Amino acid sequence: MDIFNSFYPEISTESADSNSNQTYYIHINGKEIKCYTTRSLEREAKILKKKIADCPAQKKLIWAAPFHQEIAKFLNPVERKRIFWVSVADFTGQNMHIINSHSKWIYFLRNIQRSDSFRIEIHPVLKNSGIEKFFQNEFENSAVRIKTIEHFEKSWQYNFVKNRDWWIEQQDIALLKTDRPDVIVLGGPGVDDRLEELKNKNVIWCADTALWPLQKRGFEPQMVFSIDAGRGSWEHFAQSVKHNKIKQLKLVADVLGFPGILKLGFDQIYTYAGTHPLIQETTHNHTLLENKTGDVYGIMETVYKFLFDENLPEVYGRDGTHFKYKTHLRGSGHYYRMYPQVERFTTLEQYFYQLSRRYM
Repeated sequence: MDIFNSFYPEISTESADSNSNQTYYIHINGKEIKCYTTRSLEREAKILKKKIADCPAQKKLIWAAPFHQEIAKFLNPVERKRIFWVSVADFTGQNMHIINSHSKWIYFLRNIQRSDSFRIEIHPVLKNSGIEKFFQNEFENSAVRIKTIEHFEKSWQYNFVKNRDWWIEQQDIALLKTDRPDVIVLGGPGVDDRLEELKNKNVIWCADTALWPLQKRGFEPQMVFSIDAGRGSWEHFAQSVKHNKIKQLKLVADVLGFPGILKLGFDQIYTYAGTHPLIQETTHNHTLLENKTGDVYGIMETVYKFLFDENLPEVYGRDGTHFKYKTHLRGSGHYYRMYPQVERFTTLEQYFYQLSRRYM
């Protein structure tokens, strides 16, 4: 959902007794919804000031509402510091102090820290617009980003130093020549139920977690993707190397990935530039791609849309979320497929213990 281009603001003017009154509308699901009138703006400001006052001192208020300068001007400097106004419709032009575009929203999300706390308030006219679900998804992804940074920050710095010279010389993703994939395969347990269907697919892209389980069952993916920063990511390729199945594969990886996998003997390696500050501060000619979900599926989706079109093929093994937070689905499904093939994991508990220790 693009909340910044979905509500189509519209203004109408009525005149009576030489006094003009403007009415401000947005459109939700094809219906015209009245937001403000010239006469209601001061009342709207009082309501907003009350919401800011009621917001606990340790929190900041996220106010999702159409923006009007006449409302904002009633806020004093202290109140302005306590509010992030997410404007889904801007009735008075560009304003540098509100979040009124996707790029500003992404900038806001990427600057959220673990210690930050927010209260989200949504203007009544937006209650049935689906914006609540938008915020839920966005903040779940932001929580994953914070958790991921805690896991990987030191690894990213180390990997960047080790990989930088190699990375600058690699083939850019824009040079990749490949057939359109029939299916994208991830590491979730749902893959097990679709192996028969997979026999009818000719071109397979897969995540590193799914590579060896597919190869062991006779499938030969043409492209594998890896973004894992820790040494544990090497394990996803160990059996493929052992059985000499790496040489016919193309790998898509970035500069922050574990250096060891870059030397395994892939047929070709393609890379790209991400949005991490270490990458942005480096002189390079690589295509900038954004990983919106922060996991391996996110970069597979982005590369596909970059090379082809907006219509993704079927996706196997993307089976949902953990009951507490989103995950890249390496867990039990990967364990149950790998368990018969390796000796180092004797129990499910030992596997997850080892998984949790990888990046510490």
